[in-house]
Amino acid sequence: MGRKSTYTDEIADEICERLAAGESLRAICNQLEFPSEAAVRGWAVDNAEFSARYSRARGIGLDTKAEETMEIAADRARDPNCRRIEIDAIKWFASKLRPDKYGDRVTMAGDPAAPLQARVVVEHVNPPGTDKIDKARFRLGPPGGGK
Repeated sequence: MGRKSTYTDEIADEICERLAAGESLRAICNQLEFPSEAAVRGWAVDNAEFSARYSRARGIGLDTKAEETMEIAADRARDPNCRRIEIDAIKWFASKLRPDKYGDRVTMAGDPAAPLQARVVVEHVNPPGTDKIDKARFRLGPPGGGK
């Protein structure tokens, strides 16, 4: 018997619930009663309503997996290296899918509302009595000409 490939609200609901619970789309779609990953991804592209639900479920699923890392870390019955590897894998995956929320934050300025700006000022220095430019000085500084 082949896989289901026709979109239904019931299948979409089940997929979104399981994604929100932290299960991967691959694991869900590996079961015969579900459509292929390609079909579900196609629905996410072609069906605006499903696309919004799918994205929300993915985000909730990432939160679920991120919270799961605390349980993994606290599980003293498991080998510490296995726990570390599993936590690192979850952190890496979450940081790639949602770098704004789970990625490393690198801040170049203390205030995101007023980021660092580079301003280049070119000053031409003319020797007295000549119109020829002999040299140019380049200076980096904050906006407004401060030093």
